[in-house]
Amino acid sequence: MKALRVMPIVLFAIMVPAMGAEQVPSCDLFRKRFVEAPRILSLRLPPQHLHVEPPELKDDTWRTDGWPAEDDGEMWYATGIHCHDGKFVDVFSDIDGPDGALHPTFDLIARSIYAYTGWDAGKVVRTTSDVLKGRSRNLGEITNTELTPGAYAKIATVSFGIELD
Repeated sequence: MKALRVMPIVLFAIMVPAMGAEQVPSCDLFRKRFVEAPRILSLRLPPQHLHVEPPELKDDTWRTDGWPAEDDGEMWYATGIHCHDGKFVDVFSDIDGPDGALHPTFDLIARSIYAYTGWDAGKVVRTTSDVLKGRSRNLGEITNTELTPGAYAKIATVSFGIELD
């Protein structure tokens, strides 16, 4: 009788991100949706252009020119987008405080949610409303709303962002 030869089994642990890579939009797609969002969603935002900036920590960075708030002229609404290896990483926008006017805060948030998800206008509006309802009035407190597995809308008193796990 022949002896059976046993081959050792080697197991590898693979770290899988919380969301599939196919769910994260490419940077090009995010930027395209970001620019077209005011038209698609009927938002009242001034025309804005994304300007490429020097890389930050090996990320590609784009920023909008800010524009002054109508009520005091001191608040500047600007947005920054970061990407790495052609994929979206995060977006951050300045917004009015909880006691400020709903516009342009609602529109700024809706624009970023649409740019990330590509959802239809109704779902973007509902999600934006939910994000705003959950915002804390406490300075420095951040409220998270899951958009897709591993992607979160984060709102604080004067800033909004979308970040990945």
